[in-house]
Amino acid sequence: MQDHQNTTGHEPAGGIIYVLTNDAMPGMVKIGRTSGEGVERRVAELSRATGVPLPFKVAVARTVHDAHKVEKALHIAFGPDRVNPSREFFSISEHRAVAIINAFPGDDLTPQTERAVEREVEAAEPGTMAAVKSFEKKRRPPLNFEEMGVPLGSTLVHAASGETVEVVEAKKVLLRGEMVSLTMAQRIVSGAPYAVQPGRHWLFNGTSIGDLYEATYPHEGREE
Repeated sequence: MQDHQNTTGHEPAGGIIYVLTNDAMPGMVKIGRTSGEGVERRVAELSRATGVPLPFKVAVARTVHDAHKVEKALHIAFGPDRVNPSREFFSISEHRAVAIINAFPGDDLTPQTERAVEREVEAAEPGTMAAVKSFEKKRRPPLNFEEMGVPLGSTLVHAASGETVEVVEAKKVLLRGEMVSLTMAQRIVSGAPYAVQPGRHWLFNGTSIGDLYEATYPHEGREE
């Protein structure tokens, strides 16, 4: 299923590149683009059409100068990991795709898109987000830096901004002189008015905290 919203035969300049994940499909991402107003409606459509038990989540959404070219380049780069030639799903870590997309000039739409997706999914299928939160709460252990092999005193780098935090406790970091959770650190750095899962946004020695989490607690949940 292709996500290309232009049907005039002429691909417009610009557009949005996005990466989606799904808790029901660990270790797999969907890379797509849209020339529409946003990706939230497309994500809601995918969540209904694919028949998966949980909705898709936005790992990154970014405006780029030429979404068609960027998407094509990503599909070539990750071609060996493509699950099905007729589908835009890849068996890769979301961090690999996110890191490349964030290297392109453009505006990061991820925080507001995540929230918009939740609203769109809930409007289409009331009760879905409550089910998601219940599912995650039942199966995910809390993020613990020491268990994940991140020593106290380590520095974590924010993938998009380059800002750093220091790991000061098993579940706390020091940001701008304040001890906070990594979730709160992500909220402060991104400027988002709501909490988002932080793992894919922070790196330890070049590896995302999300990847370290999955390696420590394989397919048992997602980070807090």
